[in-house]
Amino acid sequence: VLVEQKLTEVKLAFFTNISHELRTPLTLIVNPLAEISKTEQLSGKGREYLEVINRNANRMIRFINQLLDFRKVQEGKVQLHIAEVDLTRLVGEIAAHFTAIAEEKQIQFRLPDLHNVMMAWVDEEKIDIILYNLLSNAFKFTPNGKAITVSLSEIADAAELELMVKDDGSGVANDKLEE
Repeated sequence: VLVEQKLTEVKLAFFTNISHELRTPLTLIVNPLAEISKTEQLSGKGREYLEVINRNANRMIRFINQLLDFRKVQEGKVQLHIAEVDLTRLVGEIAAHFTAIAEEKQIQFRLPDLHNVMMAWVDEEKIDIILYNLLSNAFKFTPNGKAITVSLSEIADAAELELMVKDDGSGVANDKLEE
């Protein structure tokens, strides 16, 4: 057991160090992108490509930060940062990351009822992580030509919201549900 604990600690230290090493060059990519976006005249398509690059570079930085946060989880030092958040806006922003893959895979990507503002007290970063992972898996396991639907709705007679990702994929095998 002591050897396993030491091995886990070495792995965590490795991921922490790699994460720090990756975050610096990514930051050095994102900052010039922001400057190009502000100062350069680009075609519509060029601006669109720049937005995709910027969005995905920022997503990679968030992933790296999540790896660094994993260390905090292992040490029991994670804190929630609760604030009132417009979930409609947040869901729309996260969904925007998947429009290109939806087109590529010819998947009908439906976002009904995302026009009403729905406020909730949540940790925005944690909701971002959860929804992004759900959508990533939905797109990974949904066959071309099928559909994925994201819905956000108020539960009648309760002070609750329901965020649902529904897809036409094969689903998770019963023996893998716990994972």
